[in-house]
Amino acid sequence: ICALLLTVCIVAFANFQPGTHLAGWDNIQTDLNPLLGVKRAYYAVWEEYQSLGLLAGMAHGSDLIRAIGVYGLSLVVPFVHVRFVEHMLLFAGGGVGIYVLMYTLLRKEARHVSPQILGLVGALFYMFNYGTMQIFALPLEAFSLFFAFLPWLIWAGMRVYDKRGNVSKRLFIFALISVLATPFSYVQTLFVVYALVMGMVSLSTFSVRKFIQWLKLTLGLWTVILVTNMFWLVPQMYFVATGGPTAVQHAKSNQLASPDV
Repeated sequence: ICALLLTVCIVAFANFQPGTHLAGWDNIQTDLNPLLGVKRAYYAVWEEYQSLGLLAGMAHGSDLIRAIGVYGLSLVVPFVHVRFVEHMLLFAGGGVGIYVLMYTLLRKEARHVSPQILGLVGALFYMFNYGTMQIFALPLEAFSLFFAFLPWLIWAGMRVYDKRGNVSKRLFIFALISVLATPFSYVQTLFVVYALVMGMVSLSTFSVRKFIQWLKLTLGLWTVILVTNMFWLVPQMYFVATGGPTAVQHAKSNQLASPDV
Protein backbone atom coordinates (compact mmCIF):
# COMPACT_ATOMS: atom_id res chain seq x y z
CA ILE A 1 0.00 0.00 0.00
CA CYS A 2 2.88 2.36 0.77
CA ALA A 3 4.35 1.60 -2.67
CA LEU A 4 0.99 2.40 -4.31
CA LEU A 5 0.64 5.68 -2.41
CA LEU A 6 4.19 6.65 -3.35
CA THR A 7 3.31 5.90 -6.99
CA VAL A 8 0.27 8.18 -6.74
CA CYS A 9 2.45 10.96 -5.32
CA ILE A 10 4.83 10.60 -8.29
CA VAL A 11 1.91 10.75 -10.74
CA ALA A 12 0.47 13.80 -8.96
CA PHE A 13 3.85 15.58 -9.02
CA ALA A 14 4.34 14.78 -12.72
CA ASN A 15 0.90 16.13 -13.67
CA PHE A 16 0.61 19.09 -11.32
CA GLN A 17 0.78 22.46 -13.10
CA PRO A 18 1.07 25.47 -10.76
CA GLY A 19 -1.13 28.42 -11.60
CA THR A 20 -3.76 26.32 -13.41
CA HIS A 21 -7.23 25.07 -12.52
CA LEU A 22 -8.38 21.58 -13.51
CA ALA A 23 -11.62 22.12 -15.46
CA GLY A 24 -13.96 19.32 -16.45
CA TRP A 25 -15.64 18.56 -19.74
CA ASP A 26 -19.11 18.27 -18.20
CA ASN A 27 -18.85 21.15 -15.73
CA ILE A 28 -19.67 19.46 -12.42
CA GLN A 29 -17.48 22.13 -10.88
CA THR A 30 -18.65 21.93 -7.27
CA ASP A 31 -15.24 23.21 -6.21
CA LEU A 32 -16.03 26.65 -7.66
CA ASN A 33 -18.66 27.19 -4.96
CA PRO A 34 -18.82 24.17 -2.61
CA LEU A 35 -21.73 25.39 -0.45
CA LEU A 36 -23.81 26.14 -3.54
CA GLY A 37 -22.94 22.66 -4.83
CA VAL A 38 -24.26 21.11 -1.62
CA LYS A 39 -27.48 23.15 -1.89
CA ARG A 40 -28.05 22.18 -5.53
CA ALA A 41 -27.47 18.50 -4.78
CA TYR A 42 -29.85 18.64 -1.79
CA TYR A 43 -32.65 20.29 -3.82
CA ALA A 44 -31.88 18.21 -6.89
CA VAL A 45 -35.37 16.98 -7.84
CA TRP A 46 -36.26 20.39 -9.28
CA GLU A 47 -33.35 22.12 -11.06
CA GLU A 48 -34.27 25.74 -10.37
CA TYR A 49 -30.95 27.09 -11.68
CA GLN A 50 -31.42 25.56 -15.14
CA SER A 51 -33.36 27.79 -17.52
CA LEU A 52 -36.72 28.63 -15.93
CA GLY A 53 -36.51 25.52 -13.78
CA LEU A 54 -37.10 21.91 -14.79
CA LEU A 55 -37.47 18.40 -13.45
CA ALA A 56 -34.03 16.84 -13.06
CA GLY A 57 -33.33 14.43 -15.91
CA MET A 58 -30.15 13.01 -14.38
CA ALA A 59 -29.37 11.72 -10.92
CA HIS A 60 -28.22 15.13 -9.66
CA GLY A 61 -29.18 14.22 -6.11
CA SER A 62 -26.64 11.41 -6.00
CA ASP A 63 -23.88 14.04 -5.97
CA LEU A 64 -24.78 15.15 -2.43
CA ILE A 65 -22.14 13.10 -0.58
CA ARG A 66 -19.39 14.20 -2.97
CA ALA A 67 -20.47 17.84 -2.71
CA ILE A 68 -20.18 17.65 1.10
CA GLY A 69 -16.76 16.02 0.72
CA VAL A 70 -15.59 18.74 -1.68
CA TYR A 71 -16.72 21.38 0.79
CA GLY A 72 -14.68 19.71 3.52
CA LEU A 73 -11.68 19.47 1.20
CA SER A 74 -11.98 23.14 0.28
CA LEU A 75 -11.42 24.05 3.94
CA VAL A 76 -7.90 22.60 3.91
CA VAL A 77 -6.82 22.74 0.24
CA PRO A 78 -6.28 25.97 -1.76
CA PHE A 79 -9.25 26.79 -3.97
CA VAL A 80 -7.53 26.24 -7.34
CA HIS A 81 -6.22 22.80 -6.36
CA VAL A 82 -9.35 21.23 -4.85
CA ARG A 83 -10.45 19.37 -7.97
CA PHE A 84 -6.94 18.11 -8.75
CA VAL A 85 -6.51 16.78 -5.21
CA GLU A 86 -9.98 15.20 -5.34
CA HIS A 87 -9.16 13.17 -8.44
CA MET A 88 -5.74 12.15 -7.13
CA LEU A 89 -7.37 10.87 -3.94
CA LEU A 90 -9.85 8.86 -6.03
CA PHE A 91 -6.97 7.54 -8.15
CA ALA A 92 -5.25 6.36 -4.97
CA GLY A 93 -8.47 4.90 -3.54
CA GLY A 94 -9.07 2.72 -6.59
CA GLY A 95 -5.53 1.36 -6.60
CA VAL A 96 -5.56 0.52 -2.89
CA GLY A 97 -9.04 -0.98 -3.29
CA ILE A 98 -7.89 -3.40 -6.00
CA TYR A 99 -4.88 -4.34 -3.89
CA VAL A 100 -7.08 -5.15 -0.87
CA LEU A 101 -9.56 -7.07 -3.04
CA MET A 102 -6.88 -9.17 -4.74
CA TYR A 103 -5.00 -9.81 -1.51
CA THR A 104 -8.22 -10.97 0.15
CA LEU A 105 -9.02 -13.33 -2.73
CA LEU A 106 -5.51 -14.72 -3.20
CA ARG A 107 -4.06 -14.99 0.29
CA LYS A 108 -5.27 -18.60 0.61
CA GLU A 109 -4.84 -19.55 -3.04
CA ALA A 110 -1.37 -18.24 -3.97
CA ARG A 111 1.23 -20.98 -3.51
CA HIS A 112 4.43 -19.83 -5.20
CA VAL A 113 3.98 -16.06 -5.37
CA SER A 114 3.31 -13.71 -2.48
CA PRO A 115 -0.31 -12.42 -2.47
CA GLN A 116 1.11 -8.97 -1.68
CA ILE A 117 3.12 -9.04 -4.91
CA LEU A 118 0.13 -10.27 -6.93
CA GLY A 119 -2.04 -7.58 -5.36
CA LEU A 120 0.53 -4.90 -6.18
CA VAL A 121 0.81 -6.02 -9.82
CA GLY A 122 -2.99 -6.11 -10.14
CA ALA A 123 -3.33 -2.67 -8.60
CA LEU A 124 -0.69 -1.17 -10.89
CA PHE A 125 -2.45 -2.66 -13.92
CA TYR A 126 -5.79 -1.27 -12.73
CA MET A 127 -4.22 2.17 -12.25
CA PHE A 128 -2.17 2.37 -15.46
CA ASN A 129 -4.10 0.59 -18.20
CA TYR A 130 -5.30 2.66 -21.16
CA GLY A 131 -8.89 2.79 -19.92
CA THR A 132 -7.85 4.38 -16.64
CA MET A 133 -5.52 6.80 -18.40
CA GLN A 134 -8.45 7.86 -20.59
CA ILE A 135 -10.64 8.47 -17.52
CA PHE A 136 -8.13 10.62 -15.68
CA ALA A 137 -6.67 12.47 -18.68
CA LEU A 138 -9.96 14.37 -19.00
CA PRO A 139 -11.70 13.57 -15.72
CA LEU A 140 -15.38 13.57 -14.87
CA GLU A 141 -16.24 13.03 -11.21
CA ALA A 142 -18.68 10.15 -11.79
CA PHE A 143 -16.14 8.04 -13.68
CA SER A 144 -13.32 8.77 -11.22
CA LEU A 145 -15.60 7.82 -8.33
CA PHE A 146 -16.64 4.61 -10.06
CA PHE A 147 -12.96 3.75 -10.56
CA ALA A 148 -12.28 4.38 -6.87
CA PHE A 149 -15.24 2.66 -5.26
CA LEU A 150 -16.00 -0.37 -7.45
CA PRO A 151 -13.16 -2.50 -5.94
CA TRP A 152 -14.25 -1.60 -2.40
CA LEU A 153 -17.90 -2.39 -3.17
CA ILE A 154 -16.95 -5.80 -4.59
CA TRP A 155 -14.71 -6.46 -1.57
CA ALA A 156 -17.41 -5.48 0.94
CA GLY A 157 -20.11 -7.33 -1.03
CA MET A 158 -18.10 -10.56 -1.04
CA ARG A 159 -17.44 -10.21 2.70
CA VAL A 160 -21.20 -10.23 3.32
CA TYR A 161 -21.16 -13.89 2.23
CA ASP A 162 -18.17 -14.74 4.43
CA LYS A 163 -18.99 -17.40 7.01
CA ARG A 164 -16.85 -15.79 9.70
CA GLY A 165 -17.74 -12.84 11.88
CA ASN A 166 -20.91 -10.87 12.46
CA VAL A 167 -23.25 -10.54 9.46
CA SER A 168 -24.76 -7.28 10.72
CA LYS A 169 -21.30 -5.73 11.00
CA ARG A 170 -20.38 -6.80 7.48
CA LEU A 171 -23.66 -5.41 6.11
CA PHE A 172 -23.02 -2.15 7.97
CA ILE A 173 -19.55 -1.82 6.38
CA PHE A 174 -21.04 -2.52 2.96
CA ALA A 175 -23.79 0.06 3.60
CA LEU A 176 -21.23 2.69 4.64
CA ILE A 177 -19.16 2.16 1.48
CA SER A 178 -22.36 2.09 -0.58
CA VAL A 179 -23.42 5.49 0.76
CA LEU A 180 -19.99 7.01 0.06
CA ALA A 181 -20.09 5.57 -3.47
CA THR A 182 -23.53 6.95 -4.42
CA PRO A 183 -22.13 9.98 -6.34
CA PHE A 184 -20.92 7.83 -9.23
CA SER A 185 -24.59 7.25 -10.06
CA TYR A 186 -24.72 10.82 -11.38
CA VAL A 187 -24.25 8.95 -14.66
CA GLN A 188 -27.07 6.46 -14.14
CA THR A 189 -25.71 3.84 -16.52
CA LEU A 190 -22.77 3.35 -14.12
CA PHE A 191 -25.27 2.19 -11.51
CA VAL A 192 -26.58 -0.37 -14.01
CA VAL A 193 -23.03 -1.67 -14.51
CA TYR A 194 -22.55 -1.76 -10.73
CA ALA A 195 -25.80 -3.70 -10.28
CA LEU A 196 -24.69 -6.25 -12.89
CA VAL A 197 -21.34 -6.68 -11.14
CA MET A 198 -22.98 -7.17 -7.75
CA GLY A 199 -25.39 -9.63 -9.37
CA MET A 200 -22.38 -11.69 -10.47
CA VAL A 201 -20.96 -11.47 -6.94
CA SER A 202 -24.23 -12.84 -5.56
CA LEU A 203 -24.43 -15.64 -8.14
CA SER A 204 -20.82 -16.64 -7.58
CA THR A 205 -21.62 -17.52 -3.97
CA PHE A 206 -24.78 -19.51 -4.76
CA SER A 207 -25.05 -22.85 -2.97
CA VAL A 208 -27.90 -25.34 -3.30
CA ARG A 209 -27.09 -26.97 0.04
CA LYS A 210 -27.15 -23.63 1.88
CA PHE A 211 -29.82 -22.00 -0.24
CA ILE A 212 -31.79 -20.45 2.66
CA GLN A 213 -28.68 -18.89 4.17
CA TRP A 214 -27.56 -17.65 0.74
CA LEU A 215 -31.03 -16.19 0.07
CA LYS A 216 -31.05 -14.30 3.38
CA LEU A 217 -27.61 -12.80 2.76
CA THR A 218 -28.53 -11.91 -0.83
CA LEU A 219 -31.74 -10.20 0.27
CA GLY A 220 -29.78 -8.28 2.90
CA LEU A 221 -27.14 -7.21 0.36
CA TRP A 222 -29.65 -5.98 -2.21
CA THR A 223 -31.80 -4.30 0.43
CA VAL A 224 -28.74 -2.26 1.43
CA ILE A 225 -28.02 -1.39 -2.22
CA LEU A 226 -31.58 -0.19 -2.83
CA VAL A 227 -32.02 1.67 0.47
CA THR A 228 -28.71 3.55 0.25
CA ASN A 229 -29.49 4.65 -3.31
CA MET A 230 -33.21 5.31 -2.90
CA PHE A 231 -32.79 9.06 -2.34
CA TRP A 232 -31.79 9.53 -5.99
CA LEU A 233 -33.44 6.43 -7.51
CA VAL A 234 -37.00 7.50 -6.67
CA PRO A 235 -36.73 10.97 -8.32
CA GLN A 236 -35.05 9.33 -11.32
CA MET A 237 -37.87 6.79 -11.71
CA TYR A 238 -40.40 9.63 -11.43
CA PHE A 239 -38.64 11.53 -14.22
CA VAL A 240 -38.53 8.46 -16.47
CA ALA A 241 -42.23 7.79 -15.86
CA THR A 242 -43.46 11.37 -16.37
CA GLY A 243 -41.03 13.24 -18.59
CA GLY A 244 -38.35 10.92 -19.88
CA PRO A 245 -39.48 10.27 -23.47
CA THR A 246 -40.52 13.86 -24.10
CA ALA A 247 -37.42 15.40 -22.56
CA VAL A 248 -35.03 13.13 -24.46
CA GLN A 249 -36.77 13.28 -27.83
CA HIS A 250 -37.37 17.04 -27.85
CA ALA A 251 -34.13 18.23 -26.23
CA LYS A 252 -32.47 20.51 -28.78
CA SER A 253 -29.01 19.34 -27.71
CA ASN A 254 -29.95 15.74 -28.54
CA GLN A 255 -31.52 16.71 -31.87
CA LEU A 256 -28.42 18.67 -32.83
CA ALA A 257 -25.93 16.09 -31.60
CA SER A 258 -27.35 12.99 -33.25
CA PRO A 259 -30.65 11.98 -34.87
CA ASP A 260 -30.09 8.52 -33.37
CA VAL A 261 -30.54 9.83 -29.81
